[in-house]
Amino acid sequence: ELEEMAKELGPLHDQLDFKVARLGRGLDDSIPDLLLRAEDHAGQLNDSAAILD
Repeated sequence: ELEEMAKELGPLHDQLDFKVARLGRGLDDSIPDLLLRAEDHAGQLNDSAAILD
């Protein structure tokens, strides 16, 4: 039974590895852009706060 389970889990393990790697690449691509957008938004909020003060 353990050998059968290992045979069944092998492809699932490979699929999971592939999906995790793809997710990691997506995060690597999107995080720098999101960070720049957040910094820009923070700057806008600071400018607005300065006007209101």
